Amino acid sequence: LSIAYAKGFKRDGKAVDNGAQLQNAPNRTLRCTFFQGRTGMTVNHPNAGWPSWFGSVIYNPANRRVIITFRGSRSGAGKRAAVSAQFSSKGNPDWVTDMNHLKSHHVHEYHNAKFAAGFFFAYESCKKSLKAAFKDAVNGAVPSEIVVTGHSLGGALAQNCYVDLKIG
Repeated sequence: LSIAYAKGFKRDGKAVDNGAQLQNAPNRTLRCTFFQGRTGMTVNHPNAGWPSWFGSVIYNPANRRVIITFRGSRSGAGKRAAVSAQFSSKGNPDWVTDMNHLKSHHVHEYHNAKFAAGFFFAYESCKKSLKAAFKDAVNGAVPSEIVVTGHSLGGALAQNCYVDLKIG
């Protein structure tokens, strides 16, 4: 009931549509945008993956706070998905990403630090979309605070986002 504006952005950073100006009322002030990415990439297949909505950027013009939130893993049958992803890198793309956490990827831009491969590839896949969603959400304003959060897979993506914001 607080969202005044909503718009989605594809992986390439282009808008899905013109956005929606929701019912104008005093309690509707937040600007909410959505971004896409891919999951299911592995060290051997870093350009594979399935597209998915990853999260949202919410901007509150009253306090100029931005909240970037990443969704968690979609699992279906969790045990079967985890075993299939861990031992054969097949099955549910979110779990393939999750189970690639022990395989590292060196990132030159971050002083050659080692990142969990699946999470790094998934975060990289959403950067154009996230950047476009962020710009549209703040609508030219300068944020006073940026909060990055997520659950499960989203928590790992939030950590990658934090590092990117601080070092990238």
